[in-house]
Amino acid sequence: MLAITLEGNYFTDPKHLQELEDKNLIAFKYCNKDGLVNEGTNPNGSINNIAGILNSKKNILGMMPHPE
Repeated sequence: MLAITLEGNYFTDPKHLQELEDKNLIAFKYCNKDGLVNEGTNPNGSINNIAGILNSKKNILGMMPHPE
């Protein structure tokens, strides 16, 4: 499993991305005010607009954007 951030950009390999999706571990995605998720709503190039992920127990959140 490979998961890294580069300047706030989230990247991982296809196998891990599928695992995140299958286990519902993607907590947040970049979107517009209407909830539309697409390339235009991705401010930093994160794969699949991912802005936050959970660990397998869903008790730890890794979040790329700064909420402040």
